[in-house]
Amino acid sequence: MRTLAIGLALLLLLALMISAIGCTSGQERGLKLIHKDAEGGAYFHMNIARADKDLAEVYDFFLASVAEDEEELQDLGIDISQMDYVAMQIEEYGETAGVVFGRFDFENVRSSLSDLDLTQGSYEDVEFWSGYYREYGDMGVAFLADRLIWGDEEVAKSLVRTIKGSDPSFHEVPEVREVLDRLPGWTPLMAMVSLQPLSDFDIPYAEAVGYAIAKEDRDTLKLSMVVKFVNEDIAREMLQAVMGPGTNARRDGRFVIIDSEVPIEDFADTW
Repeated sequence: MRTLAIGLALLLLLALMISAIGCTSGQERGLKLIHKDAEGGAYFHMNIARADKDLAEVYDFFLASVAEDEEELQDLGIDISQMDYVAMQIEEYGETAGVVFGRFDFENVRSSLSDLDLTQGSYEDVEFWSGYYREYGDMGVAFLADRLIWGDEEVAKSLVRTIKGSDPSFHEVPEVREVLDRLPGWTPLMAMVSLQPLSDFDIPYAEAVGYAIAKEDRDTLKLSMVVKFVNEDIAREMLQAVMGPGTNARRDGRFVIIDSEVPIEDFADTW
């Protein structure tokens, strides 16, 4: 079972590198914006990380996760200092789109979209801009009250349908609920649930993963991760592989739940 041990070690490394999605206190709220057919969803609490000087490196990581670079957001006329939180939808082939909440100058955003030669239209009775953009190809941007949707055009449209209630959300998918029900209820800085096959990370036999990260103290982040395996025998093997100092791990049927801590100063370097 050496491969299993290596696989879970890599999964732990991945967990220390990324973050998660969780309960009504933050995680579920973000997942309710994501379309039911998504491969995964992630939620970033930008305003908490931005306001806490201890979390400067975490905030920089969040920015890199929601956009290729700050130039992308500037191109769209989005002031990053006004972003409160972001939910990201992840698709099988890497297409993404995000919902960003904040206090924006919508006229500035419209002017920026016009400068990019995007065309204003309507989708599901929502103001929707579309056109070619270097990072996405066909890009879509939608305006909804205190939020903006941006990203791959078709993914952005699926987010509009979910928020408008035309389509069910990722939060309603039974496999997602199974993971969420095993994550803690605290408000995370970031959370994620993925239903993508994890073989690309050399993590065999895993069907789903969810994780949530929050601040423990000025030097430490706390992490909770849930992994669903194909059967209970594999879950037992993985539980044995991950047990060690500083890690609290347990099994619930096909699920392995891991609670651990990581120094804030190591967060970005681990990624």
